[in-house]
Amino acid sequence: MQITAVVNAIAAAGVTLTETPPGTIQARPVSALTGELAYLIRTNKPALLDYLRAANDPGQPEPDLPGAGSDRYAWPHSEAMNSGEIETFTARLCLFASRGLQVDWADSFADRLTRRDREGDSRRTCLECRHLAGRTCAAWRQAGVGGAQLPAELIAKLQRCPGFEAAPLTQEPQP
Repeated sequence: MQITAVVNAIAAAGVTLTETPPGTIQARPVSALTGELAYLIRTNKPALLDYLRAANDPGQPEPDLPGAGSDRYAWPHSEAMNSGEIETFTARLCLFASRGLQVDWADSFADRLTRRDREGDSRRTCLECRHLAGRTCAAWRQAGVGGAQLPAELIAKLQRCPGFEAAPLTQEPQP
């Protein structure tokens, strides 16, 4: 596996790597570290150490990774959104607009979901589900909500729904 794929997989899991002490890799948060990620880090340790040293050495050029330059000072190193988060944020705005949300509310809600993703919260909203059409849930029986028409306060509530299926996210407005 190329170091690009390793670094991307680790970052996608919300794990941040640092070298402390020299020659040792520390992964944070430990709660996000799975056995698979630990194995990936262990088996790619020399390349990851080289990557970390190059990324933290101002005299070195940026690591040869897609988006590394623009994401170097973004999440998880700061509160700024990284390129992946920006793409997801934009796609959510398009999805929410196609579902009739006003732009300012959609923007605020997409930002809230970005924070949820960073925290590793596994709850979802009806607005993200492909089964939602207007205020109607096509999977209401599986979801156990008692009827196809959903109350407005439930649609934006973070929850764990057994009927949830992610709506496709694209950066094009959906019909």
